[in-house]
Amino acid sequence: VLGARALPIVVPAPLGGALFDLVHMRDVEAGERSTDRTRPLDADAERYARARRDQLIEALASNDDELLAAFVARGSVEAPLLIAALRRATIARTIVPVVAGAAKVGLGVSTLLDAVVDLLPSPLDRGSVRSEAGETFAPDAAGPLVAFCFKGVHDGYGQRTFVRVYSGTLRMGASVFAARADRSLRIGRLARLFGDRVEDLEAVGPGEIAAVLGVPLATGETLSDAEHRASLEALAVPAPV
Repeated sequence: VLGARALPIVVPAPLGGALFDLVHMRDVEAGERSTDRTRPLDADAERYARARRDQLIEALASNDDELLAAFVARGSVEAPLLIAALRRATIARTIVPVVAGAAKVGLGVSTLLDAVVDLLPSPLDRGSVRSEAGETFAPDAAGPLVAFCFKGVHDGYGQRTFVRVYSGTLRMGASVFAARADRSLRIGRLARLFGDRVEDLEAVGPGEIAAVLGVPLATGETLSDAEHRASLEALAVPAPV
């Protein structure tokens, strides 16, 4: 579907109620507060999971010489080596890792979050971002500020604008330049939102997402230093059908 090559790395147990982690070869069960519990696989589960893990390794090794060489040399692949191969393929967009879970009982939530940390690209993997003027900005917290406003919400708390920082550091109380509005403004309150819960922040750096509260900002706006102005390409919004 959509040209994606999906590779399951965590699969449902045949009898239900649990998951099999093919990377670490372990049983995953729902714990408290959406935190998974893990334990070794029993003999039957081991055979089932091993066959699917071999399929996973075979699919990855067809395009990963390092993984193939390790498998040929040792006859097996340890979890750190498999994670590294999965990460390379994910960042190269040649595969889409699939993690099973059940949100209703909180099963697989922490396992999914671990996979996000292990496999998805960090800001350093993303590399530099290019402004509309052609200038590049590296993901450096000490560099000039470049932050993109990608979503705005108006509710009982006023306006909340979600911002992703690409370069530099966005600080509470700082004066920044809004490129499309062509004006300077002050960041009064910076926060991380967890549903209705608000966690105030002093600053956010490259790769981090935060909400700017109570400041009139349009979706697609770029925030930068007044002395080093920049504008990123606006969001392309599809026409309604």
